[in-house]
Amino acid sequence: MVGSFLPGRIEVSYERYISSCGCLTYRFDTTTTLDRSSVFHYGKAFVKRLSRTWLRDRLNHRLLKVHKKLKPDLSIVFKGEDIYPQTIKFLSNLKNRSIFCFHADDPFNLSPGISNENIVASIPHYDCYFMWTTSLIPILYAHGAKKVEHLPFGYDPEYHRILSLSQRDVCTYGSDVVFVGNWDKERERWLRRLSCFNTGVWGEGYWRDRCRSKDVQKMWKRKAVYEIEMSKVLNASKVSLNMLRQQNKARHNMRTFESPACGAFTLAERSDEQKAYFDEDAEMVYYSSQEELADKIQYYLKHEAIRERIAHNGYERCASSGYSYLHRAKKILEVYHLMNTL
Repeated sequence: MVGSFLPGRIEVSYERYISSCGCLTYRFDTTTTLDRSSVFHYGKAFVKRLSRTWLRDRLNHRLLKVHKKLKPDLSIVFKGEDIYPQTIKFLSNLKNRSIFCFHADDPFNLSPGISNENIVASIPHYDCYFMWTTSLIPILYAHGAKKVEHLPFGYDPEYHRILSLSQRDVCTYGSDVVFVGNWDKERERWLRRLSCFNTGVWGEGYWRDRCRSKDVQKMWKRKAVYEIEMSKVLNASKVSLNMLRQQNKARHNMRTFESPACGAFTLAERSDEQKAYFDEDAEMVYYSSQEELADKIQYYLKHEAIRERIAHNGYERCASSGYSYLHRAKKILEVYHLMNTL
């Protein structure tokens, strides 16, 4: 399994549940090598670029060496921004080996941190490409993908669950309205309208460094939360907001499943994909404008019984519909076995 295994990363969940299916797994952590570039952070820009290239070369060499030693039946690359296309091509040509990719963003959005030329050029070399939204599947085939499978995001029952919180936890993590996620301009715009509510924002320091609204900066809790701590935030708060980034518009994101899996009442930006997973006003509530968002927050804060019923229904939908990463992991293995028995 090739990717980053930092807290909150999807790779951690997939490794856990693929292992639980009886597979022996090996972590090839791309951050172990690439984070050493910090020793060059104080040099000039061209020195940073040279160091990054050197580290990528080293990472690809190590990946080939690990494959030669372990001879894995299946390799799963998560995103793969630092893996060269020629590396993927070489591994895909090895006999009795399969190499899959799961991309948690839009592979055709070349913004930093989302995708790059390595990712796009590698698409034709994977035996199977897993994509979280159906809307990108035709584009992947147009770029030469051999096989594409739909694999939505999900939730990890190890972390995303209903918790028994102490009063101290409720005071520390709770608020009437909560948003867990990182800053962008549109999210700041949505949140400016909510200064009249007791709103908490949990995320990285971008909320301090890039956010221009003083009202929104006051909402920021000065830290990001992951795994069980994120679940404490969602359990302790009355309304959990889900604001979609631009690449997720009309689609869904990880919080689509994580929030209701924690038993949280979820108020999400309206999209066709989310409405297909959770029935509107029965299992999840949606909004499309700032006015609708503020009106629905005000309404549901006043109507606790309705709010709790919808939250319970959303939780039950998660549990009964196969939205967990255990089910997603089984889908990957089913595709692998089917491809290798044809």
